[in-house]
Amino acid sequence: MVGPTRAALDVLSQWEYSLPFTSQWIVKIDPVNTATSNTLLSNIGVGTIYDKAKWSLDSQVQQILFANMVNNDTLGTYFARKVDIPGESFQVQDTQNADMFGYIQGTVGGNRSTITSKQLDIGFISTNLDFVEGIIRPWIITAGYSGLLAQPPNRSIKCNISIVQYTRGLAASNARPISMIYQFFDCVPISILANSLSYGDEHEVIKSVSWTFINYTTKIFDFQNQEI
Repeated sequence: MVGPTRAALDVLSQWEYSLPFTSQWIVKIDPVNTATSNTLLSNIGVGTIYDKAKWSLDSQVQQILFANMVNNDTLGTYFARKVDIPGESFQVQDTQNADMFGYIQGTVGGNRSTITSKQLDIGFISTNLDFVEGIIRPWIITAGYSGLLAQPPNRSIKCNISIVQYTRGLAASNARPISMIYQFFDCVPISILANSLSYGDEHEVIKSVSWTFINYTTKIFDFQNQEI
């Protein structure tokens, strides 16, 4: 007879239940609808013509930042170093029945947590030609002028973000399979955490960017669908 500990270890030794990697993942930032990455970038800064700084992107900066894109429709995947994926919850409250005497009030379900209470946070590494300062900061300022109204693809500043997590390969396959995909739709960056400079030891600087989104979905491993 197999004991519970041995049984649990036997299950964990199977590929489907083995522990996934937590450090092998990428971020894909894709334009919405049929727009291209170049169209999205060209729309950043357009609405800031009345701002003193005029935050339009420098074309040479764009070219250097995206010279090594994963593919022609994806932005910024190689700068991401940390991702905080939002949780999910709904409210629970007491029933409002009067005169319960010694009985404990029951509980009822309330509203699901709002989208504005959920934020996708991505930490980007700071480099000499900084992705956050070169792309994200002008993007936030543009969104401040343009708002979040839906726009046609040629004018949109929204994107879809995919967090793709990889895991150990199957014995029958050389490809690194995907264990989880988080997809966030109609995303716009809304804030950058303040950054402090000081005299001291040099270290890697990670700049955290918060994103708002309309909705999201998750997808666990699919043997038939490994398109990313």
